[in-house]
Amino acid sequence: MLSKKKVDISKYEMDFVIDGVMLDDPEEPRSFVTNIDGRIFLPELEDEQTDDEDPIGSVYCYVIQVQEIVNYGVELIDVFESIDDELFEYYTCLFSQNRYKDSLSEIAEPGLGLDLLIVDYLEINPKWRGTGLGLIAGLRTLQNFRRGCRYVAITPFPPQCAGWASGQMESKRQKMQQLDQGQDKATKALTRYWQHLGFKEVDDSGIFILSPLTPLPSASSVMAETFFKT
Repeated sequence: MLSKKKVDISKYEMDFVIDGVMLDDPEEPRSFVTNIDGRIFLPELEDEQTDDEDPIGSVYCYVIQVQEIVNYGVELIDVFESIDDELFEYYTCLFSQNRYKDSLSEIAEPGLGLDLLIVDYLEINPKWRGTGLGLIAGLRTLQNFRRGCRYVAITPFPPQCAGWASGQMESKRQKMQQLDQGQDKATKALTRYWQHLGFKEVDDSGIFILSPLTPLPSASSVMAETFFKT
């Protein structure tokens, strides 16, 4: 059986499924949201390690079509409320009514478009954590989907801690305060990962943003970082 040190992580593959509702009813807020569901694979793994069909990680994103929302005169708050209670935090942090907060431009340079890419989660199977695979998978995701956006946003929060009953706490920031030492370590590691790509926190909110115009490091340079060597 191959160990992770003997597998060339740079030869990963990602498959993305993009799911959006046809914009045939502008009065349906959910139609202004595109879902991006990604799966991460390592083709060189032997069958005895994992089934060829089994991914070793996953990423899930939303694209909020702010440009179309403005064009159709839809209320942005209604769109966020149609998705998920947790995602409503992005609305309160990044928007004032139907426009981005002016203060965001002091944190990250606005992109040329108006849409918002939200990386909801990126998870790597426990065996492959600490290899840098999560960061290069995040890098690939940004390269593919940041075009046409004003900002990319993320809350570095361990996916294994998700699924807590909605409404029990006001925000992921409060949830982080409840984490045990191991989970806190995972959160800090995720934060370092995304900061490595240029993400900056918005007003101590737990939400980080990136300008789509920010030059991204190459996958090879990421893999060469001593920060990720095990």
